[in-house]
Formats: sequence, C-alpha cells, structure tokens
Amino acid sequence: MNLMSTTTFSKRNWFCWSWAGASAVLASCLVSGCVIVPVPVNHHTAASRTNVQTDDILWLVPGQTTREEVLLRLGEPDAVTEDDLSMSYRWEKIRLGLFAAVFAGYGGGSGYSEYARDYTLDLHFDPCGKFERGEVKKSKLTLKRTL
Repeated sequence: MNLMSTTTFSKRNWFCWSWAGASAVLASCLVSGCVIVPVPVNHHTAASRTNVQTDDILWLVPGQTTREEVLLRLGEPDAVTEDDLSMSYRWEKIRLGLFAAVFAGYGGGSGYSEYARDYTLDLHFDPCGKFERGEVKKSKLTLKRTL
C-alpha cells in the first residue's frame, strides 16, 4: 500500500514540476523581447553652429543682398572659395533618438542612440558682391553617439 501511494505521489510531483517548468518557459518567452521607441528631437550638437537655419535662405534677395549683409547676419563662413564668389555655412542637428530595451528572463539592458543630419548652406555671389543664388544641402541621418 505504501508502495502505491509513493508511486502516485512521484507521478503527481513530476506532473506538477513539468507543468511549472513549462509555465516558466512560456512566461519567459512572453516576457522576453525588445522594445524600440523612436524619440523625435530637434537640437544642435554641442560643436555645431547655431545661428544658421534651413530657412535662412528666404531673406536673401538675388541681385540685392550683399556679401557684407550676409557676413553681418550669419557671421564668418565655414568655407570660402579662392575667388570669394562662394561661401558655405555648416551645422549639425540631432534629428532622431532611439531608446531600446531588451528583456530576457531575469536580465536585460537598455540604451539610447542619437542620429544627426549635417546641413550646408551654399551661397554664390557675383563679382560685385551681390547675392546670386543659394541652396541648402542636407545629408542622410548618421549615428552620432550611443549612450
């Protein structure tokens, strides 16, 4: 009689432990995962020029705005051609942040990455120093830093 109850108990014990183990694996699979949250941001990087924006080309009037007016408003350019007929202003802005979190059983981790875009304002002048044309160029998003 004791032998039968011991056998029944061990089968029941095995069944309970199997069920508990399967539940733990299932819960671990359901809870494990990765979450990526895009965070829209729009600020200059620390080393970037901050006084130039993409809409700065709007106040420039071809044939009327002078090189001196541009220098007074935007400051010293980042690049100038040898003939002084073209100048460029460059700046960089953080445009996107990504927050990522990984959950795996009892462990996990998280991180934050920032993606930036480089901008260039190219201005062209005639030999008399009057503004002729300008354009804003922007690069693709590139990874700048990971925290």
